[in-house]
Amino acid sequence: MRGCIYARYSTDKQDKKSTEDQIQVCRNYAKVHNIEVVQIYRDEGYSGYIADRPALKQMLQDAKENLWDVLLVEHTSRLARDGLLLRKLIEEFRFLFKKPIIFVSQGLRTDRQEDIAVIKLFNLIDENYIEGIRIATRRGLEGSLLQGKWVSRPPYGYRMENGILQIHETEAEIVRFIFTQYANGMGIRSITYELNKNGIKPRYAETWSISTLRNIIQNPIYKGLLIWGMKKRYIDKLTGKTHFIPQKPVSINMPELAIVSEEVWQKANEKLQQTKKTNIPVRKISPLTGIVICGVCGKPMGKEDNKLVCLNYRNKKTCTNDIRLDYDFMLRFIARYVKQFLKDNKAQLLEIMAKQQNMSLDYALLIQKQEEKLKHLYELYAEAPSPVLREKIKEEETKLLQLQQHKHTTAKINIDIDALIDNLESIMLKHPEEANQSLKLLLEGVVVEPADGIVRINFLASPYLSTYIQSSEMSRAGFVGNTLFWINCEVVKGIPIPIGSTFSE
Repeated sequence: MRGCIYARYSTDKQDKKSTEDQIQVCRNYAKVHNIEVVQIYRDEGYSGYIADRPALKQMLQDAKENLWDVLLVEHTSRLARDGLLLRKLIEEFRFLFKKPIIFVSQGLRTDRQEDIAVIKLFNLIDENYIEGIRIATRRGLEGSLLQGKWVSRPPYGYRMENGILQIHETEAEIVRFIFTQYANGMGIRSITYELNKNGIKPRYAETWSISTLRNIIQNPIYKGLLIWGMKKRYIDKLTGKTHFIPQKPVSINMPELAIVSEEVWQKANEKLQQTKKTNIPVRKISPLTGIVICGVCGKPMGKEDNKLVCLNYRNKKTCTNDIRLDYDFMLRFIARYVKQFLKDNKAQLLEIMAKQQNMSLDYALLIQKQEEKLKHLYELYAEAPSPVLREKIKEEETKLLQLQQHKHTTAKINIDIDALIDNLESIMLKHPEEANQSLKLLLEGVVVEPADGIVRINFLASPYLSTYIQSSEMSRAGFVGNTLFWINCEVVKGIPIPIGSTFSE
């Protein structure tokens, strides 16, 4: 008889030797019972409450393909801790795969009816055991915090000494600087710039960011108040995704850990809340939002005093690209070359949009048929639930999702080429959002890259465009990749002056 072994342990903090021990127990059983072990499946670092485990999924696929005859598992808790998941697996092995599961250390088999109730009892014990651990862990953490002991990575400004959180005076000075400067009127962006300019580094990163400073300002530990347990972690048993559910927190006054006064903390947070309220209006979209890209760090260039600058250079000094381009001129510059491209490739672009429109209609019909097919399967399952039907429904739902994604992709390129050729500059000024959307359908970005004293400006095709146009057709002079064309320029007072272009004049 051919057999396989499944072994699992929960987290990276547990001993990896656990799976080896489970496998050895199963091997010993196999040897005594003349079972040839032909496959071993290991899920290391996966919870028994999660169905989406790579080795488990592969094992189910192999069972479907009849690659072995019996599954050996050291204990019910190794296969699944969740009751619904364990019952589902047992049902599939009994009625779909027609193969027994043997839980070796418990002496239980799923092909013996009298063992099924005992297996479910063990599973109930497993679930209660884990829930008990959760409750005891939370109680223990609360107890440790009440005794002044820290239970996680210490925040910036603190260190652990013998399990007790202590103020780290060097970092505490930086925290006081952040709070006092912000409370007294300095902006977060300016504080971030000052810290990075002076070479002051956070503990776990190379540079400070605006979000890091916001988190520090909002953390009540800096005024000597610990608030813990505001959210409870919940793991989706099917997907393994983590969600957080609000719950009653634990508040502990720890005045000995205050780095700033209550007054300074309150003033800084009131300002932060006020700033958030004033920032509620929807961000204005300009024609070049997300279009012009720094060729050094790959981040978008933003507007500052009518100049386009690299945001990483401006905010963090983590980029060396100090080029400043006149914003109004770049609008006309980009419009000129995009219009030229549209004129030269109008016939091909119209052909692409026609093909894409037909494809979109085809996908709409396929989606309709797939939805009808699924509706029929749902009705069948409601009348007679079965593992086979459930698997079939999952397969057909996946097909439907793929069709919907393909339809979404084919529906992207839909632009009025003639309108852009005739009025692109006017559209940019009067309808910036519309212009921005049209440019993004054509361009992945306009990359500004300093090179040997000049600036190369690369116009890159959007993913939608490069799907349909061959690179040899996209680029003049045989340039490969997704570059539509490029222009080498000198920059004089923020104005890029073309030296030479691959565009035919």
